[in-house]
Amino acid sequence: MVEEEWAEEWEEEWVEEWEAEEWEEAEEVEEVEAEEVEEVEAEEVEEVEAEEVEEVEAEEAAEAAEEVEKLKISSIYKMPRIVLLTDEHIIEGMIGMLSLIMVAYIINHTISASRSIILGMAFIISWYFRRIGVNIYNHMKKKYGISISPITYDVT
Repeated sequence: MVEEEWAEEWEEEWVEEWEAEEWEEAEEVEEVEAEEVEEVEAEEVEEVEAEEVEEVEAEEAAEAAEEVEKLKISSIYKMPRIVLLTDEHIIEGMIGMLSLIMVAYIINHTISASRSIILGMAFIISWYFRRIGVNIYNHMKKKYGISISPITYDVT
């Protein structure tokens, strides 16, 4: 009888332990499944958000393309102003003209040669003065903001 009681107690303990282990395993499985479900849901949320961002970007790109097209069309109807002479060209012409006159006068009174030789020498020397003058103008334009307006023509 003692053995039967002992066997029944051992069987009850073994069943309780087995049921406890089964419950623990079931809880672990539920936890793992819950984590996997959360991960899948998070991935789905990220995918949905990425799709929404892509849709917004596509809409913005389409709007930008429409605006560009409108600008292209409106620029066809607006006649532009044509720049005849830029500020650098004006400065270069004035310096070139003045330096050619001065250098030709000085060379003509310094050496005796034909007019073509004098003008050739004067042109070469005045070309250097012209380039130096434009470089000085560009420096002043950048450093001090001194500039002149270009000569333009309205096409309308």
